[in-house]
Amino acid sequence: MDVIEEIHIDLTKGKDLNEFYDFYNLATMGAQLKTIMGIMFGSGSQNPFGGKITGSPQQIKSFARALAAEKMYMDAFNKHGLNNSSTYSSRGLLDRAISSFERDTGIPWPFK
Repeated sequence: MDVIEEIHIDLTKGKDLNEFYDFYNLATMGAQLKTIMGIMFGSGSQNPFGGKITGSPQQIKSFARALAAEKMYMDAFNKHGLNNSSTYSSRGLLDRAISSFERDTGIPWPFK
């Protein structure tokens, strides 16, 4: 199976970002997460992505939880619409996962 692109997300740089690197890194990370989310939702190509995510175990767990919570929220939104208790509940879980990610990495979550 062909690989879409090589993705490398470095979660260790969050506290050391300068303005130029911050903008570039966040734009790159946002594009890479868009690719990952596209694969998770089945849009676009069905090919897997290759790459790695670098960070401490806690940073990687926070990233995985935020990404999973993002998918759960979008699934609830697509299935039930915005004004539904399942959607509100999953949004609360997403907000907590994002807060944890931002606290652990020092990087703002790109999908706010």
